[in-house]
Amino acid sequence: MCETENQTCRLRYFYRKSLYMSLIFTTLAGFFHCSKDPNKAESGLLLSLMDSASAVPTSSSFQLPDTNQSICYDTSGTVRSCAGTGEDGEYIDTPAPYNLTITDGGETVTETSSKLVWTRCEASQVWDGTNCLGTNYASVTWEYANSFCSQLTIAGRSWRLPSVREAILIFDYNITSGQTLPSTYFPNLPIGGGSFWTDTPVRHLQGEYVYAQDRGTIDWDVSISTAGIRCVSGPQIPFAEFADLGDGTISEQYSGLIIKKCAQGESDDLVCTGTPNNMTWQQALDSCETLDFAGKTNWRVPSVKEIYFLMSSIHTYGLPDSLFPGTVEKQILWTSTTFPNIPSNALTTSSIDEVPFTAKSTSSGIKVRCVAEN
Repeated sequence: MCETENQTCRLRYFYRKSLYMSLIFTTLAGFFHCSKDPNKAESGLLLSLMDSASAVPTSSSFQLPDTNQSICYDTSGTVRSCAGTGEDGEYIDTPAPYNLTITDGGETVTETSSKLVWTRCEASQVWDGTNCLGTNYASVTWEYANSFCSQLTIAGRSWRLPSVREAILIFDYNITSGQTLPSTYFPNLPIGGGSFWTDTPVRHLQGEYVYAQDRGTIDWDVSISTAGIRCVSGPQIPFAEFADLGDGTISEQYSGLIIKKCAQGESDDLVCTGTPNNMTWQQALDSCETLDFAGKTNWRVPSVKEIYFLMSSIHTYGLPDSLFPGTVEKQILWTSTTFPNIPSNALTTSSIDEVPFTAKSTSSGIKVRCVAEN
């Protein structure tokens, strides 16, 4: 987004640094004095510093919403029956329903599983009681967007830019009309989409992640210096809480998912030796659907929301190396979610850095990690 020697970038650096330093002084004592486990203390501090610059309470009643995708497509993009495919569309309301409701007299939209509350209109628009009036896309700097949300007073709520892990939860992947936000709840959406800011800094580059409302994707293009604003309120979503079950699987508390420790193709030993298999999308679906492992036969490829929720930028490759050894997190991973704008493509993820879309039938060099319900 900018070069380090540029004056604007230096100002951004010191602005972000001041926010982080304030967090250090307000949270350091709590993490290191109260925790008997220094590893948990360090992890908690890093979570606060890297994924948000605001001290917003974390939701204790969070549920991970479904992608809402209910249509299944083969590798050519032709609609097919979902039964037995292993596609995202076969697993409805999983882990929890994606449910939007209009709140605060029409000015906001609440997703009831995640408990996140979104502004119904973009920052450049005003709700007049029936529609979002005004310019339907205003591209601004990150500093302006961050200040705008923090000073917003709609419905008497406290507002912020969403984290990158929150941003993906707003998408409805069942829409095929060029938007991943339903116009009933978010009227007067911009034609052609546009990128929108998150508050999450890109781990290895200058700038912050952005999300595209028209595609349901995440990006970190360093050329982006301005983007749109949609603010969020409510408790921040929690970070994934993992536990090693000792049978080659890892459980996650909030989603209820069981994750296979080793990727398909790696040996199921303590360190996941070997090389993960390169697969097409259909091969990945079949590999997980037919898996019989650790007493479970309900394995599948995770949806884009599931796999992204499990990841965090505090880990070099998205997941903690201590629980998920091997090299697969350095690679691109398949999701079970079809890219709704081009159904011959599926969404993939590269660590937590981005969620692009990839051709289902011709793409190679993509790995898969299987999940199951607890």
